[in-house]
Amino acid sequence: MRFAIEEINNSTFLLPGVMLGYEIHNTCNNPAVATKPTLSFLSKYPGNHGVEVQCNYTNYKPRVIAVVGPDNSDLSVLVARLLNFLSIPEISFASSSDHLSDRTLFPSFFRTVPSDRSQVNAMVQLLSKFSWNWVAAFATDNEYGRQALLIFVQLALSKDMCVAYEAILPSDVEEWKREEKLSKIVGQLQRSNINATVIFAQPKEAEELLRVVVERGITGKVWIASECWATSSNIARIPNLESIGTIVGLALRGGEIAGFPEYIHKVLADPGEKRNSSILTEEDEQCPECRYLTLANFSTTVKHSKFYSTLSTYKAVYAIAHALHRLLRCSATSQKCNMKHEVYPWQLLEEVARVNFTVNSQPVNFSPTGDLPTGYDLIFWEETTPGNHEFVVVGSYDPQRSQLSVNAARINWSTENRKSTACKDRAFEYLEVSDTLAIAMVALTMLAMAQMAAVTAIFAKRRGTPAVRYVGAFPMLLIVLSSMCFCSSFFFFVIKPSEAVCKLRQPLFFHSFTLSLATLLGKVVQSSGLDRALKRPWLRKHLMGACVLLNTAIHWLLVILWFRLNPPSLEESTELERTILLQCEDSSFPGFSLLLAHDYGLAAVCWLCCFAGHNPERKGNNAASSIRFSMVLILIIWTLFLPAYATSQGKFVALFQVFAGLASLFAIFGPCFYPVCYVVLFAPHMNTDAHFCSRPRDLPADEPNGTETK
Repeated sequence: MRFAIEEINNSTFLLPGVMLGYEIHNTCNNPAVATKPTLSFLSKYPGNHGVEVQCNYTNYKPRVIAVVGPDNSDLSVLVARLLNFLSIPEISFASSSDHLSDRTLFPSFFRTVPSDRSQVNAMVQLLSKFSWNWVAAFATDNEYGRQALLIFVQLALSKDMCVAYEAILPSDVEEWKREEKLSKIVGQLQRSNINATVIFAQPKEAEELLRVVVERGITGKVWIASECWATSSNIARIPNLESIGTIVGLALRGGEIAGFPEYIHKVLADPGEKRNSSILTEEDEQCPECRYLTLANFSTTVKHSKFYSTLSTYKAVYAIAHALHRLLRCSATSQKCNMKHEVYPWQLLEEVARVNFTVNSQPVNFSPTGDLPTGYDLIFWEETTPGNHEFVVVGSYDPQRSQLSVNAARINWSTENRKSTACKDRAFEYLEVSDTLAIAMVALTMLAMAQMAAVTAIFAKRRGTPAVRYVGAFPMLLIVLSSMCFCSSFFFFVIKPSEAVCKLRQPLFFHSFTLSLATLLGKVVQSSGLDRALKRPWLRKHLMGACVLLNTAIHWLLVILWFRLNPPSLEESTELERTILLQCEDSSFPGFSLLLAHDYGLAAVCWLCCFAGHNPERKGNNAASSIRFSMVLILIIWTLFLPAYATSQGKFVALFQVFAGLASLFAIFGPCFYPVCYVVLFAPHMNTDAHFCSRPRDLPADEPNGTETK
């Protein structure tokens, strides 16, 4: 920028007799830092960050009439919104987000680079040329990355390409968090067997990603670089980078700038220039390496014949100069400009939109969207010596004709391109009744329902006997009905998932389980004598019903909370290669966790009540011991379920919950009902009040205050 301005100030053809002043600010890639100088641009006076309140700003003259930069799309969006207020033209030399092409939002924004839509089109043509139709795409977590990724996925799909895996690169402040997330992303890429990966990233994020790729030992793949990092010397120096495969990328079409290497030599060789340079002051802590910049350590950049973003900056400055030249009615013949002409930003903005000149035989004229139709060079990273790469131009992209040309013979491939040459439709997969494990589940469910029917028939036939009165008609009926409902919910896990199925199956599953546990809790409170602590007789009489109603209410309150915060939904998972897994996302926090915790807590409380109570009138009652054994089994079952469920994936994971539910059913019926059925069928001599410590026939089975038959 300094070079271009000094060149213009010394020119007798462009802005003769006019001297351009400038300020250069370091944005530090920080919105807060970029906002301060931008606000100062709007003011009339240096050091002032305010704008005078006026009804009409047509004749308002801020101290800055044009801005070059920033080089970051996020910052350009911020700066453009502020500069739009006074119609100050802003020309960025690197911000490429397609969002900035919207003239209704950014009417004063221009750029000397094409939008990412042009870059994406070039990338898709490159992928098509080499038949890489099974690809991955990564992007930086910012305006540039997200917009580019969105456009790429849309265009790739329209060309029948499979974007098998896409991810946003982490932007966490903590390094360990970024490394953990990057490791997961690279691990998934490794498992997916994708050979071609497109990366829209800033150099820093791309470097972090590729270092993890090298560490994981991924080899023989193709990496396609966006223009942000396609010529990054820092990334090129990553140890063993050559092992990951072939790197190609798109870089803005560069060109030589006459006199620029000599200008750099002059600045870096002159101590006086160094001391006066605004980029080398003590205040510039964001770039400590600039303080020690010399011609020797700058030679790696100077030796290249093409300067990519450098030429874009050069064009941006000259675009402003040409616009100002027209606005001041300058004449190269008379070498004069109309210095009496008042210059306002909105006037200059109109002239910037009309500029038309050439730099190094490259046209500079902005499209209606404010973009410059600059082309791209296709860059191949060629390893010259171990640890060193040269950026070789192997093709180009013409945005006006939308055509990519590639000299494939100049690319030394380090990959076979396996599994990236065909695009096949993904098959939808979900848990079906015909699957082996599903068949086993259905068989066990039918067995559980058969045992319920058998137990119910036995108790109905021998109703009124001490054994049946020992169990109780009301709790028996509640447990059987809830268990039948419980079994019915299992079938929702082995049918094709839908939004309705996903919303129904977990509430139905846990509601049925809650009814059974609440009934057993009421039973154990009565049989252990804990009901004596209740002061109201009606509550003691209807304790079991109250227990069931209370826990049912708690269950549905938790369901309502779940559906308000994070309801279950149908999910199409693409984590598995060439398969779309249809599954219910119904195990998310807080709903699933709270329902499971509620039932787990019910079982634990029920188990504790078996020890807490003491009823001297029912010393021989075995109800508490039977329920205690059932609760121990249930607690063990669900404790084992949790880690298995949390660490597994795939369509069979849902069956873990079903099998846990089946095991719980057998845990309830086994200790609580099987011994009674044995007595009724095979030991009638034990079917007595004395054996079961039952109540007299004339008292209700659930009445807690009756006396035992003597």
